[in-house]
Amino acid sequence: MAANSISLGGLARRLVVDELLDGDAVKEASEQAQKDRTPFVKHLVDRELVSAIDIANALAEMHWSLSQERQEMLYNKKPFFRLRKMSKAVAN
Repeated sequence: MAANSISLGGLARRLVVDELLDGDAVKEASEQAQKDRTPFVKHLVDRELVSAIDIANALAEMHWSLSQERQEMLYNKKPFFRLRKMSKAVAN
């Protein structure tokens, strides 16, 4: 199965983008973790598929990326919406 035919989200997608695992390996690890009733991250670290440090770095990058997107949305792209929301709060 080709990696681009697998739908990935969150950490799994980040691990593939960062080339820490390929799409098939992520899918396989996810399925096995579900069968074992083990958290995905614990499964990856216990099986030494990805180091805990690499996972922490990937999560930090994801958080930073999301924070930047939120800041842009709130402060640069949608100032009218923010002001309208603030004026409603003041009116109440």
